Amino acid sequence: MRFASVLFFTFFFLPFSSIKAQTTTNCLEVENILAAACSPLGFEGQNEMVRILTGPNPIFANQMNITWATVNAPYSGWVKNTTTANKTAQINASILSCGYVIEPPNNWLIPANKKVLIVTSYNMIPTANSFANLTDTLYILYHNNILTTGYFKNYDASLNPGNSTRNLSISYPGCATETVTYDALLLDHTGSSSNPGASVSFTQSGTPSYYNNGCTAPISQFSVDAGPNPAPACPGGTVSLSGSVIGNSTFRQWTGGTGTFSSPSANNTNYILGANQTASFWLYYTAKGVCADTLKDSVLITIQQQNPITINASGPLSICTGTNLTLTASGGGTTYQWTGGPATAQYTINTPGTYTVNSSDACYNYQQSVTVTASSTPSISINQNDTTICNGTPLQVTVTPSTNITWSNGASGSPLTITAPGQYIATVTNGCGTASDTLNVLASPAANAQITNQLPILICPDTDVLLTGTGTGTLTWGNGQTGNSTTVNGAGTYTLISQTACGSDTASITVTEHPLNAQFIADPIQGNAPLVVNLTNQSTDESGSVWTFGDGTNPSTEESPSHTYNEPGTYTLMLSVINAQGCTDTISVEILVIEQMTVELPNIFTPNGDNANDEYSIKSQGVIKLKADIYNRWGQKMFSWSDPAVSWNGKSPFGSAATPGVYFCVVEATDALGKTHTFTTTVTLVQ
Repeated sequence: MRFASVLFFTFFFLPFSSIKAQTTTNCLEVENILAAACSPLGFEGQNEMVRILTGPNPIFANQMNITWATVNAPYSGWVKNTTTANKTAQINASILSCGYVIEPPNNWLIPANKKVLIVTSYNMIPTANSFANLTDTLYILYHNNILTTGYFKNYDASLNPGNSTRNLSISYPGCATETVTYDALLLDHTGSSSNPGASVSFTQSGTPSYYNNGCTAPISQFSVDAGPNPAPACPGGTVSLSGSVIGNSTFRQWTGGTGTFSSPSANNTNYILGANQTASFWLYYTAKGVCADTLKDSVLITIQQQNPITINASGPLSICTGTNLTLTASGGGTTYQWTGGPATAQYTINTPGTYTVNSSDACYNYQQSVTVTASSTPSISINQNDTTICNGTPLQVTVTPSTNITWSNGASGSPLTITAPGQYIATVTNGCGTASDTLNVLASPAANAQITNQLPILICPDTDVLLTGTGTGTLTWGNGQTGNSTTVNGAGTYTLISQTACGSDTASITVTEHPLNAQFIADPIQGNAPLVVNLTNQSTDESGSVWTFGDGTNPSTEESPSHTYNEPGTYTLMLSVINAQGCTDTISVEILVIEQMTVELPNIFTPNGDNANDEYSIKSQGVIKLKADIYNRWGQKMFSWSDPAVSWNGKSPFGSAATPGVYFCVVEATDALGKTHTFTTTVTLVQ
């Protein structure tokens, strides 16, 4: 329901009831919003209006600030000039009733407890939204803007409920901001979005009420109340309506629905529902005041829905001979009648059959039936043979039948999850007796592996050792061998795995080799014969050592001897060591003994053709690479060779006999160790 206040001043001597003017303790209060204004030129945004009420103290309008309901709509303050004065005069000329519109004085002071009409633009059309029935004195404020797109969101069916609300906020210095909220989807809910006049009024607590008075400014006027929503009606039934109108009216009319009204123009009337009205709908009460203002209010008509009967039984819908079963009806109406039975909600039976109950309410007749079958002594079977389980591993078992099952461990129903060994008894009971079945669940052994060798295990390198172990299930060693023992070779970490139905367990053991390690230093390991090699024994954990030199001489048991190699050649020098546990180890190194390198450079030769000392040749020993160059005194290279078998015949690079005199010979010789040596001498050529 919705009430609209009507304010009248008795000095106009109009035939309306006198109603006390509304007041507020707030600085100001929003009373009405005309969200969908009329505008013959289509500039709705210049003709929207808001009616506010000032509080117990005067306010200065120019200190107000407004946040409009439309996003980004600016607030530009108020304007008062000859244009607004002309607009005000036109409005007052259009008023047919006792009302009057005035602008505030130049200081913008508005007295306390006064109604103020805010118009969204000074470019408003005074006759677009009627002031004809104004019965009060209104202060009017013209917004200093000519925005045409609007300050309030109109009804739009495409809006989602989650984003259809809009807020209007008015702030004033020293006061709490006045904010009202409305839902655009509820604006003008009786018409389309193009139907102007969609408005919303607010209580002092901010509760919105939606109405549509057409092209009428939000001014104080009489009210219409369609009365409370009636009780749910039966399809095709009759609904009593009680409407009321505050103030005199020239027209009253009930409308809506597809049915008929007994007295469509009376406050109190009966509405007969149409044949196809099975869902909730609205009815509307419209009245027109003496100043031609039209108001409309609505009531929601709901349709009584069916309440089918439900039959509940005190036990299973099967009975044994000589037992009773109670059937209880619910739903339907308030009284029940069983066919061939009592006129109560409960019916106690003792024989199988179909039982029917009837009930009715103000709109419907109901009937429901239930079939009760004969029952026999129960049977039960656990769908699982006796078995074993692992600790912590659940076993799920089912029972046939699967309902009304109790277990010896206090559980109920099927399936049952078993997590521990034991005996489990399933029991089913009905009115005809009890049956049970038993399942024995044993514990499956857990995996357990142990290696039984005494620790520590110390062996000589590359020695076999027998490992032994015990455990449950299948025993598998890390080398793939199964059983209680295995033979392994050398140091390492060895594992034994126990595998059962419940999983696996792994044991490990570490076999360690004795730290015997043969090591020595030979210095040098290559050189010219005779070569003296000094030996330093650096072995660890050894208790004895033997040196063999590879040159046919006798071995030595000295700790760190020296040995002389007299002949060139490559020899294998080996150290063999042994520790207290009898473990042995050897290490060897190659000794390279080379021939002593010699180079003989003559200092004179006579290339005169007498076959005696005719060529300059170099004699060498222990040389693996040779390069020789002959230069004259001016540094000119006369001859060069790299083959030791080649010699200089005393010729110049041009093939002619070289001039007798002193020449220089430079020789680079590489020994067997790859070391290069340089030799120089003077050579005298004599003819």
